[in-house]
Amino acid sequence: MRPIRTGGSALLGVVLVAAASQLGWWTIAVYLPPVVFLWLIDVMMRRSARPENAVVVASLWSTLTIGAGAAVTGGLTSPILGWLIIPALLLATRFRLVVVVVGSGVAVVVASAAGAVASLLPASPPAPGWVGFLCFCALLVNVTGVSSAMLGAELTSRAHAAVDPLTGLANRLALADRFADLERRPPGAGPISVLLVDIDHFKRVNDAHGHDVGDEVLIAVAEVLRVASPGSAPVYRLGGEEFLVVLEGSGSPEAGEGLRGAVEALRPRGLLVTVSVGCAESAGDDVSQRDLLRRADQALYRAKSAGRNRVVPGPLATAA
Repeated sequence: MRPIRTGGSALLGVVLVAAASQLGWWTIAVYLPPVVFLWLIDVMMRRSARPENAVVVASLWSTLTIGAGAAVTGGLTSPILGWLIIPALLLATRFRLVVVVVGSGVAVVVASAAGAVASLLPASPPAPGWVGFLCFCALLVNVTGVSSAMLGAELTSRAHAAVDPLTGLANRLALADRFADLERRPPGAGPISVLLVDIDHFKRVNDAHGHDVGDEVLIAVAEVLRVASPGSAPVYRLGGEEFLVVLEGSGSPEAGEGLRGAVEALRPRGLLVTVSVGCAESAGDDVSQRDLLRRADQALYRAKSAGRNRVVPGPLATAA
């Protein structure tokens, strides 16, 4: 956001100099305060312990100074009136909708007041068309820049929310989205299989070698599962030492055996690491995340009870 605000303020400064050279250098007193206050947002945010307060103060003063400048340069026809959008838009980068609405309301009031004040003042010479064009360009750069940064931040936030920070695998949130897509598949798409994978005796690794080594084991196992999963099937970390692989089609016990063998051959930090795998398959097109995980968990429990380091298929689903 900071480079965008800095670039936008720089372009506003270009408009300031261009307008002053055409209309007279007295206009610096009109155009300069909004540019300065928009630039001060960056300074205040870097130095303030409460940057949100700095944004509110700078946005409010920017709105007032833009309104004052508009009042003496034509009121509702002023080329800088549209700049009132910028401080209101900046509020959207830090605050909830109610604050943005209030800021937008303030901008509307200030614009109305600028028009009223302008009607009481001597008519100012109209700004040349190119000054208005530069003002429009400055506004366009600021609005599109801030909007793009907000969209990028939103997409990044969503991506981070769906990714396990340790292993880089998708997490339960992404799994829920995946099953929502699977449940909307057209008829005849076929069954869905899941492999519930749990690292055997993982607590012993943490207790004997420390949590740093335990994290290395988790990362190594996650990478093996990702690489060895059939057809690059998505792998999810459900939490702790538990992972889930989602397969389109049947044949999950065979796929589970392949993953079990790949992990056993891994030897992270020279340690023998094994996994137990519980398998479950949907009844035809009827895909239910809760049912599949329940049956895979039952199979995993049987694998653990039978001695671990093995693959056990779950109970069959009952077709709806």
